[in-house]
Formats: sequence, C-alpha cells, structure tokens
Amino acid sequence: MDGIEEMIEIKILFKNGECAYYTTSKDIDSIFELIGDAKRDCQSGIIQLEEICSNKQTLIDIQEIATFGYSMVAK
Repeated sequence: MDGIEEMIEIKILFKNGECAYYTTSKDIDSIFELIGDAKRDCQSGIIQLEEICSNKQTLIDIQEIATFGYSMVAK
C-alpha cells in the first residue's frame, strides 16, 4: 500500500468461542511458527500481543487458541 501505514492484524479464535483481534511489532512469521509448533507438539506456553481496540498488552495461553490467522491492514 503506497503511502499508507500498515500494521499486522491478528485474529484469534479461542477454544471458549471468543474471537479477538491483536497486533504486534514482532516478526509475525516467528510467532506463527511458535504457535504452530506448540500446538502440534502439545506444548504449553504464552505469547504477548497488543489488543487492537484497547492498546493493552495481553498474555495469551497458546493451548487456549483454537485458530490463529493474520493479515496486513491499513492503520
């Protein structure tokens, strides 16, 4: 997007049915890989992301994630 500032928008659907949107300034590919590896190997762990609507830092239990996706969006 020429001249438009972009951010990563992360959509997480949790096992309890809740859906939330987050962002991060970290490398999304490494986060995506970390979550995939942890889910595949049934490992526990947490990731820290920023809630888009409140700008609050949030710790998320990887094993509570049902689905995880991301895209680049205009800020």
